[in-house]
Amino acid sequence: MSDVRPDPQAQLGVSDVSPEPKGLGDSGIRADFITSLGIDTGDFAFLAEHPEAFVPAGRTTRFPFRERVSFLGTLNGNPVEAWAMWKQARMDRITVMEHQRRRDGEMTLIVQTLLNPVNVEFGVVVQDQNNMDVEISMTEFLYQIFRAGLPPDKMVTLERFSQQLDAINMNLGGQQILMTNHFGSEPDATAALCERFRLAGAVDVIDRIADPRRIREVYQFPRGSGDAPEVTYMEITSADRTQSQTGQGFLDFIDATYENFRRAVSLRKIASGFRAQLAENDALDPGDRRKLSDEKRLEVSDALANYTTMARTWANNASGVQQRTTIDPVSGEPVLQDIWDPQYAPMGRWTLLFGDEEYPVDLWKTGPQPMRAGDTIPADTAVVDTTAVGETPSTASMEEEPF
Repeated sequence: MSDVRPDPQAQLGVSDVSPEPKGLGDSGIRADFITSLGIDTGDFAFLAEHPEAFVPAGRTTRFPFRERVSFLGTLNGNPVEAWAMWKQARMDRITVMEHQRRRDGEMTLIVQTLLNPVNVEFGVVVQDQNNMDVEISMTEFLYQIFRAGLPPDKMVTLERFSQQLDAINMNLGGQQILMTNHFGSEPDATAALCERFRLAGAVDVIDRIADPRRIREVYQFPRGSGDAPEVTYMEITSADRTQSQTGQGFLDFIDATYENFRRAVSLRKIASGFRAQLAENDALDPGDRRKLSDEKRLEVSDALANYTTMARTWANNASGVQQRTTIDPVSGEPVLQDIWDPQYAPMGRWTLLFGDEEYPVDLWKTGPQPMRAGDTIPADTAVVDTTAVGETPSTASMEEEPF
């Protein structure tokens, strides 16, 4: 009996090679033909007027390294064409935490990673003065925003602006860090990843954390060892902010970069006001009635220090920052705190290179899934171990996910 299956198309007398449809190009269908079908086209104009309504929540973008990748970015809430070139990154640390899912009470694992250093370039597609689409880097895009608000006598060059970005530690196109997480990590895959890190020379540094709480393991490579594996591929998923009580969560790298820059500028502007207030006060004579009391001056001085700190923390994190937010237990309303935490990019699949060995990591339990609130890091969850990247360790505000 033959193992060759009959071709159903051949049985129906269908040709093996179907001609390609010619298409209409830009000419379009006759209007009366559409109306003859009883189709009302009015509602479909909504697509052109509100393209953001058709951007899927929880979309995943695949980023092979050393390849230019196009993806859908976000700027000030609006979708934009964007691109990225991940040049190099090393995974320096992994953290495993226990987590009780609020929606069903199941105990699950969170895996957080630190990529350090990261060398990546992001960009967007904009329209020039002739309404032509032009690809520019995020550095140039932020420069265009910056120069648009300057008078002619205050203009600076793109090179000088890039130096200013470096001065506030954004380092676009240079060395940054990237912090990622994955909720509901598959236990066996998580254990295998930890074991592979141990075999490569990573050590458990959980003793560095004063109050580890739900943290089970933290594996990090010794400084300067050069043993941290290179990342060659990763899948990054955006969060659905409508599923978060605080309305926060990682969207994409364009949004993260823009919001980080906006935060750095706006908070420095506020800090500048406090600095000017102190300078004006200190220039007054001791008996001047306008002079601040010692208590009031201390308040202004503390505010200056606080806003200066908030403006600069985590500026080099490619996945951005978010203001720590808790939920008032009585009103249920979000409450903003004067602390900015690193924002984590959801990542459940990636590939590492240990020497010549490619090591694929897959922490998903059942394959690709739509992102839900229980699968994205809560907006009010603080970083758990930051000594490796020069920040103060914090386990404050370790709340559960919104739902």
